Amino acid sequence: MPRKHLTDKAVKSLKTTLYQEDFFDDSFTRRGITFGIRVTLKGSKEYFVRYRDVNKRYRRLTVGDAKSLPLFKAHEKAAAIASKLDQGLDPAAERDTYKNSISFEGLCTSYQNLHAKMKKDGGEEDARIIRADLLPVWGDCKACDIQRKDVIALLDKIGTERNAPIMANRTRALISSIFNFGVERELVQNSPCHGLKKKFREKSKDRFLSDRELEAIWVQFEKESLEARAALQFVLFTAQRPGEVMTAKWSEIGSDNIWRLTSQKTKNGRQQIVPLSEGALAILEDIKQFPEPDDYIFKTARSPHIKHRTLQNATARLANNAKIANFTPHDLRRTAATLLRKTGTRTETLKKILNHSAGSVTDIY
Repeated sequence: MPRKHLTDKAVKSLKTTLYQEDFFDDSFTRRGITFGIRVTLKGSKEYFVRYRDVNKRYRRLTVGDAKSLPLFKAHEKAAAIASKLDQGLDPAAERDTYKNSISFEGLCTSYQNLHAKMKKDGGEEDARIIRADLLPVWGDCKACDIQRKDVIALLDKIGTERNAPIMANRTRALISSIFNFGVERELVQNSPCHGLKKKFREKSKDRFLSDRELEAIWVQFEKESLEARAALQFVLFTAQRPGEVMTAKWSEIGSDNIWRLTSQKTKNGRQQIVPLSEGALAILEDIKQFPEPDDYIFKTARSPHIKHRTLQNATARLANNAKIANFTPHDLRRTAATLLRKTGTRTETLKKILNHSAGSVTDIY
């Protein structure tokens, strides 16, 4: 291979007419590595280094495009590669490892298929956050390129710019889970969330609907779809969690009019037995009007069971139409607990109705 004493002027004058040709720079004198420039038939010029690895095989690394990278900068990069070789490292192997490393999108896919689908909601909320907030920002990135500052920037955008602090905390928890999954399976070496605490403080919620507000929304319920209306009313009549109501199944309702929730379904992992009142049973009778009922009680045309977003949108419309303060589906559960307290229900009994663990949040209900 031809050798030349490369200068900026010499680089500009290099040409080849027969084939692609490499020129080695005899002015670069680091032991164990050669520096050169490749010139193609089309005239493109690219700096590179060549060396032998521990197995005595030639390895080649591109340093940069000669059109945009000055020669002295290319020399600096080549010297940095030589320093790595002196430390016993193999830059080409590092390049190959990086090239073959998992993308963030690939990591999310593995997380969803092997972990999130085992969650009580089948990973639907995780999938929504990944699709809406994570992939638009990091979808084209290697997972190993995402740093703590990137996570903080995303959480600041969600929590501050979008004024959604609770969602920012949920997103932080999900990112942490995704990377912890990757570390455990050796898909990534570390997590950018390690030691990163919640950025936004969350307050215990205590919103419940007054008797007047309940009367106001009850009139407006007729404007909602049957499935949304029925699911929200079922939360109120049973005092159970909206997530458990959304995925309620006909097979869980016994002939004794008791709703039995398995430990795999409840939030605290404890079996729950819910005797159904006349109001709750009347709701189930209405739901049976659905054509071709399947095992899910509260289903929609688009999905096997109703989604949390559907219920959130419904409560927003109800509040607006009834001209009351906004409330959430979970506030109806808290309202049911408040009404039970008013009737003299003891705290221990209320804990069992709500399926709360000892020392939990029943006191704010």
